[in-house]
Amino acid sequence: MSAIDRRSGAYLQAAIKLPCRVVSVANITLSGLQTIDGVALAESDRVLVTAQTVPSENGIYVADTGGWARSADCNGPRDLVFGTIVVVTSGTLNARSVWEVTTILPAIGSALTWAVMGAGALALASAFMLTVLDDTTAGAARTTLGAVGLTGNETVAGIKAFTGANTHAGNEVFTGAVDMTAGTPTVPTAAVGTSTTAAASTAWVNRSLGGAAIRSYLAGLQLTGRTNTTISYGAGVCADSTNAAMLVLAAGTINCATVGANGLDAGALANTTWYHVYAISTAAGATAFLASTNVSTPTMPSGYTLKRRIGSFKTNGAAQILDMIQSGDTFSWVVATTDFSANPLTTPVTLNVPTGLSVTWIGDVGCINSGGLSYFITLYDFGVTTSAKSVTAFVTPTANVSINTPMQIRTNTTAQIVTSVSGSPGGATVLKTCGWIDRRGRDD
Repeated sequence: MSAIDRRSGAYLQAAIKLPCRVVSVANITLSGLQTIDGVALAESDRVLVTAQTVPSENGIYVADTGGWARSADCNGPRDLVFGTIVVVTSGTLNARSVWEVTTILPAIGSALTWAVMGAGALALASAFMLTVLDDTTAGAARTTLGAVGLTGNETVAGIKAFTGANTHAGNEVFTGAVDMTAGTPTVPTAAVGTSTTAAASTAWVNRSLGGAAIRSYLAGLQLTGRTNTTISYGAGVCADSTNAAMLVLAAGTINCATVGANGLDAGALANTTWYHVYAISTAAGATAFLASTNVSTPTMPSGYTLKRRIGSFKTNGAAQILDMIQSGDTFSWVVATTDFSANPLTTPVTLNVPTGLSVTWIGDVGCINSGGLSYFITLYDFGVTTSAKSVTAFVTPTANVSINTPMQIRTNTTAQIVTSVSGSPGGATVLKTCGWIDRRGRDD
């Protein structure tokens, strides 16, 4: 049976000691009332000392204003054994921790070692598990594991791999604002045609759309107005000319008195010149409009790498932008132009439509049949003199009657068509250009 000290408690019990208020885990001065592990000591507080520079000083002490003395239950030759334990009740880091003697044959006055109970077992665990087991809060454990709860305004700052039907370990729902801009999260690639609320990988999007962009897509970006030196376009979306990306543009105006984004690509407006309009973008998605005399390779402003031609315009003899209107792929002059008026009809005929590309000419073919004879006027795609690529206007034999027939025909890249006449018109043939149809890359 253990002896009892009515003031100090059971002091001959070697297996379990009376609790200590705090534990020191660094070398301390064994005197005076000091603060240990965030606790301001009072007289008679029991202190477990474990990390003295001189290991023989380790043990249990009673705090005092002067020098400290070892506690009555830990000051004799039989007061400690291998495995003696003591509970620490207070402290910022070590409250409610349990410590044990790890010296095989402990003796007061000899080197003593103390450790948190179970530290030997922890030492057998991996370094990773130790870091988790050392965490004292759920938040600290999540930080150690690199796990972030995605139910609020969280920032995922690392590379998170979503390899199953979940975000981390379960079926998480993204109900808050989740910022993943600092990492590269990945998700499984579903089968084409899948229609669920699961996240879509870029691979799924590309396979479903046939590429990074919908091939040749163009919507909006319509001509909305012009002045002598400016031309405006509405908002819209288009695939770039290589079908690598979708360009999303707000409504904007090209100021042809300037050079750069939303201006000319070079120089100044010239007299009687065709210009081609482009939607342009940087790799980061900044967009603008651009006008150029080059039909395929404009001089791009610094930082802009993506482009799509969306239309054309022409200047008059005073370098002013001519007035026209647009409806989808159809462009119409506000004032039709007479491009040919003579007898006999010659070929080829150059028309007032954009150059550098083939478009569908929209116009009127007219004549005055002064000879009173029947004849045909036929228009051909340039270089193709077969009926499969032609349109024909029939002129009646009534003398001195003016005939106007609306027609459409494909031009070559220099705005030319081939013409022919069957019979003798006896009067002037007139070709008027009302506008043109420009597919603007939709068929590429």
